[in-house]
Amino acid sequence: MIHINRVSRPEELTDGKVQELTQRYKVNKKSVWNKEYIKRTLLEMTHNKCCYCEAPLNEQGAYMEVEHFHPKALYPDEVLSWNNLLPVCKTCNVNKSNFDTKKKGFIDPTLVNPQDYFLTKNYMYFPKKENPMAENTIDQLKLNSLNTLALSRAKIGIEVSNKIATLLKSVKRHRLDPDELNADIGELREILKLVQPNNNYSAVISSVLLNNQNYKLIKNIFIKSENWDANLIELEESAKAIAFDEE
Repeated sequence: MIHINRVSRPEELTDGKVQELTQRYKVNKKSVWNKEYIKRTLLEMTHNKCCYCEAPLNEQGAYMEVEHFHPKALYPDEVLSWNNLLPVCKTCNVNKSNFDTKKKGFIDPTLVNPQDYFLTKNYMYFPKKENPMAENTIDQLKLNSLNTLALSRAKIGIEVSNKIATLLKSVKRHRLDPDELNADIGELREILKLVQPNNNYSAVISSVLLNNQNYKLIKNIFIKSENWDANLIELEESAKAIAFDEE
């Protein structure tokens, strides 16, 4: 989960339209939120990822659903309140269901930074200290489900870790050969691109990479050889901005 900058509501969703559709929902309880302009804007806001688990919303049937942070069944007046709408995968939507977010704490990644509430370890989420908001979010969304989310994160994380281990061997061989080392620098750039905010499960995977001992050794070699350039710095800073502390 990463912090999301809430974008402005679509122009089509005027005050009048919100009032009209909200009243329609309160009368017949039928969907008034599955509008193309609503879904498109929400998807762009989260890089086509679920706002909670960061699963892709365009693969393996994980299509987008419009999430009402404060459940529409409990708070129908907010059914089209823009600040109440988020893009989620079906699994997270079903798991969260009608959890009462006004009476019980829950993480809204557009309002708070998840880094302040979670730690990670072995591709799993843990609350920072004792934090009911984080605990409720982990438990309700089943963020540590071994059969789905944790396994998906682990597959990518292991691949990244393997790439880094292979790269370290190459860097050690080429550290005195500027031409060969230049190719290794390019490879590290590509690895860092895998943990940018637009990628799936990027919060956990960036945590795995930045805390990887092989990665730290590679970075030190590049710094000493004066190859730790502005582009690498920028990519790493972007990854740090979403990475969790590890438990």
